Amino acid sequence: MGGSPFIVERGPECCNCCSCAGHCVRGNFVREGDLVVLKQDYLCSGCGECVKWCPVHAITVRPVKPITVYRKVR
Repeated sequence: MGGSPFIVERGPECCNCCSCAGHCVRGNFVREGDLVVLKQDYLCSGCGECVKWCPVHAITVRPVKPITVYRKVR
C-alpha cells in the first residue's frame, strides 16, 4: 500500500474503461495492456474522483484509520 492514508479497492465489476486513470489527480491508475491497474506504491489523497467517474461503481476509497467525527453541542 505504500503509506497511503486511504485504501483504494477495485472490484471485479471493473470494465477497464480507464475513466479512473483519466480523473485520478495523483495518477494512481495506469493501463497495462488491456487492463487498468492500481499502482503498487499508490498515494491516495481521498478526493473520490475515481469513485465519482467510474461508470460501473467498481472503486471504493476508505481511510486506513477510522475517522472520528465530532458534533458540536449547543
